[in-house]
Amino acid sequence: MKITRLKVAMLNLMPQVALTVAYGSYPVLEYALLELYTAAGAFGLGEAAPDPEVTGETQAGVIRALETLAPLLAGRDPFDIEVILQDAEEAVPGCPAALAALDMALYDLMGKSLGVPV
Repeated sequence: MKITRLKVAMLNLMPQVALTVAYGSYPVLEYALLELYTAAGAFGLGEAAPDPEVTGETQAGVIRALETLAPLLAGRDPFDIEVILQDAEEAVPGCPAALAALDMALYDLMGKSLGVPV
């Protein structure tokens, strides 16, 4: 099984009550959704929750970082998670939310392909 493509989309969540933390209030949560696909049609989902105050990332930056990884992921075995994540971290340093989305999508894809929950 090899990764053939990825899709990245904005994911804007609007909670009934704004999320309020020590440094601000957020009526809209600007996330990113990553979908990894294989030739067999299997797919894995990952979500990035960037926070400029915490990770230094924005929604647009995470989307750019994930799209940058498309050539690096094409043809890779999703079960080779450690090497993929190491290569991704080198390709897009300083993007922990983006890498978290990739990590989740890889594990989701692996679990679905094995028929087990992750």
